[in-house]
Amino acid sequence: MDAVRNTVRSTNQKKRAARSARTTAAALLVLFAAATAAAQQQPSLTVQVDHVTGNVSPMLYGLMTEEINYSYDGGIYAEMVRDRAIVGPRLPLFHWTMVSDGNSAVKISVDQQTGPSKDLPRSMKVEVTQASAQAPAGVQNDGYWGMAVRPNTTYSGSFYAKTGGPEVPITVTLRNDDTGARAATTTVNVSGGDWKEYTYTLKTGAVPVSSNNHLQLTTTQPATVWFDLISLFPPTYHNRLHGNRVDLMEKLAAFIRPFSARPAAITSNAKPTPTRST
Repeated sequence: MDAVRNTVRSTNQKKRAARSARTTAAALLVLFAAATAAAQQQPSLTVQVDHVTGNVSPMLYGLMTEEINYSYDGGIYAEMVRDRAIVGPRLPLFHWTMVSDGNSAVKISVDQQTGPSKDLPRSMKVEVTQASAQAPAGVQNDGYWGMAVRPNTTYSGSFYAKTGGPEVPITVTLRNDDTGARAATTTVNVSGGDWKEYTYTLKTGAVPVSSNNHLQLTTTQPATVWFDLISLFPPTYHNRLHGNRVDLMEKLAAFIRPFSARPAAITSNAKPTPTRST
């Protein structure tokens, strides 16, 4: 009986395999025939310029940009300080590190309870316990893979700060990563009391063009200072406050009537309009 059942099972399997082979062959023949017919047909495209199929916003023309891979922050936007606002919770001080020259001592941390406004409730707390004119201490920012410095150029900066005591002099410096050379420096006196905005300018002299620089904020005396929205800008397009980079904007301006939009803005602007059709 077992031999008979095995024989029947083998026969059924062979029949199924044969049917599957025939089905596959038939499908291949159909596909081959369809491909041959398509190859023999000449493609054609009919454009009906007198027939409107849909309305398109007149704003949808020109150039589109999108915030991908640092095309805005670290790109067209001229801000040189990376992570200028102390926000969290993910790595709020990743691009801020301590400056401790000589025998100076400093500690930096995120203060979750102290900020310049209700919308910016956090800040960077810098606690300098030992410092001198020969051994200053503070913080530094590495920028977007460094900060570009050019000769005879004025850089405009600002920051919000407050202290836990009397007035504290803060030295702001653009410094080379490799040589330590100072491209430009100035001093801002941070008064005691509540939060205030402070502005400063850094003017370079006959320094070489370089991109491997960073921004330092240091003091020469023990003090506790809170910082937020630390900013630095090179000359901007049309000298606009907190504006865009000159080199990239000149290239964009060479296009005819460009616009700048993110995908969400394109969607919101793509409303039917009687003034333009396609």
